[in-house]
Amino acid sequence: MTIFRPPKIQETQEFYQNLAQNDRYQEHIWGKSQRFNSEKSVTSISIEKYFTQKIDRLIQPTDKVIDIGCGSGLFLPMISQRCRELVGVDISPEFLRDSRETIDRFGLSNTRVLLAKSEELPFPDNEFDVLLMVDAIHHIYHLSETVLEMKRVLKPGGKLIIFEPNILNPALFLMCLFDRNEWGAVGLGRKSAYRHLFQPFFNIDAIEYNGLLIGPDSPINLKIADFLNYPTFSTFVGWLNPKIFISMTH
Repeated sequence: MTIFRPPKIQETQEFYQNLAQNDRYQEHIWGKSQRFNSEKSVTSISIEKYFTQKIDRLIQPTDKVIDIGCGSGLFLPMISQRCRELVGVDISPEFLRDSRETIDRFGLSNTRVLLAKSEELPFPDNEFDVLLMVDAIHHIYHLSETVLEMKRVLKPGGKLIIFEPNILNPALFLMCLFDRNEWGAVGLGRKSAYRHLFQPFFNIDAIEYNGLLIGPDSPINLKIADFLNYPTFSTFVGWLNPKIFISMTH
């Protein structure tokens, strides 16, 4: 029996279009105003501890970086500060409009965004030093083609940084029960699945559970994340974290 039936591509497209345009979706607890607010992201304790501190040691000031599936530009301000040039791509015109507003609001002069499919990236070979994706891989339908494109545009020795939902997290498990779009197109969400996907093409440097929470900073949620990642306990309960973090080298 299949607990989570992956959505069809039309369902996913409609979901994100509604999320970007429809007030009812935007104000939902899992909606745009809660999860994709770039002004809140720059002050988020969770993002600082579990995203920014991770990318700090992987992105150099001279790097050219691509953020695939950049969405509304939630992470653009944090990435932009750490690199020479940043390009964000997404398939949603509505989200890209929000990304451009984020670029203007924060004055990100080294950042641009464009409409592009992950399986057909409009860039030459060996173009980027770092390729980053946050909560995007599991929504991609043409996964094999996308991984080959990622390998093509990333320079030899370049870094691939992935943050993905962890299906073992109880809250995420419940979200998947209520909303197939949270499950994604390919149903990944486990360390073994990402190893299987990436190991033939990249050297996996790290694959670990991560406490990144995208949304409002709830004190209790932050305390839970810190507990799950405390060295004494992480070996036993770290698998309950909301995210999986993967760092790879081309």
